[in-house]
Amino acid sequence: MSLSLSFASTPAQADSPGGPPQIPCYRSLSGESGSGKELVARALHQLSPRRERRFCDVNCAALPDDLLESELFGHTKGAFTGAVADRAALIEEADGGTLFLDEVTDLSPRAQAKLLRVLQQQEVRRVGATVSRKVDVRVVSAANRDMRTEVAAGRFRQDLLYRLDVVRIRVPPLRERPEDIPVLADHLWQTAAARVDSTAVLRPARSLIQDSQAGRDAPPITHRVDSFLPGPR
Repeated sequence: MSLSLSFASTPAQADSPGGPPQIPCYRSLSGESGSGKELVARALHQLSPRRERRFCDVNCAALPDDLLESELFGHTKGAFTGAVADRAALIEEADGGTLFLDEVTDLSPRAQAKLLRVLQQQEVRRVGATVSRKVDVRVVSAANRDMRTEVAAGRFRQDLLYRLDVVRIRVPPLRERPEDIPVLADHLWQTAAARVDSTAVLRPARSLIQDSQAGRDAPPITHRVDSFLPGPR
């Protein structure tokens, strides 16, 4: 994990906000649910020249299509029923920083077309607006479905894939990186111990490593660490 992050976060001029007009270097993350794609996206942001600007994120599978478009691209007052005030686009809020699009393959065809224009033109037009606003945003996308498979099935735009998939990073599940388990176990233990004001000390994480090798990932391990501690739950 450390090597792939080091490569993927190597500062590049195109990733620096406020410089000469360039297309930022976009990254796509793939991996199973729960493998930590959002944490990787946040790490990429913190290790980049954009770390002083905002990190904005949205789960594209969690919102209805119309609401998601309003969230991503913004809207003007009166653009549709219920639009009682102007709303800035999440893309505008991430100007100079990073926008993380989780489950990007769940975008509707219309939203895909709008996102493609943003990436090509580096500008966004709010719903109901007549003018576009320039933005400088680096997009990190993630999906637990293979984007190339989605393109082949006709559910995802190939031209959008080319824009998003400049640098591809596979995030392996915890069972494939057991060396991370002691670090995660120690962090989870300290967090849980602080919550219940306990001074208990974590024993060697051998049983947690065995859990991972058996195919059980982070959430069950979290509950197991928590169950070892005394005090109220």
